[in-house]
Amino acid sequence: MAQFDVYENPSKESAKQFPLLLEVQSDVFDESNRAVYIPLVDSDTLKKPDTTLNAKIVVADLTVRLFPLDIASAPRSSVGRKVANIENESDKVIAALDLLFARF
Repeated sequence: MAQFDVYENPSKESAKQFPLLLEVQSDVFDESNRAVYIPLVDSDTLKKPDTTLNAKIVVADLTVRLFPLDIASAPRSSVGRKVANIENESDKVIAALDLLFARF
């Protein structure tokens, strides 16, 4: 498990809204039994997405958007199968987190 890995959401309830989960915590914490995840939503789900906060990315031929307002920590054992690593899109992810936590 590594930063920017994308996993299936195994929860029958939340997978309808958030089919994929993106691990965002630093690899420094790989030994931890928990990780921090940003849910990914279908690109058409959000009515007025912010282009930075809800950046559009492609994961395994599926176009999704970041939804960092629902960022959460969860046990690593609670995520499903790894489907991709989007390190090539990491600038978009960091920009979304920077916006989320920025002080204005």
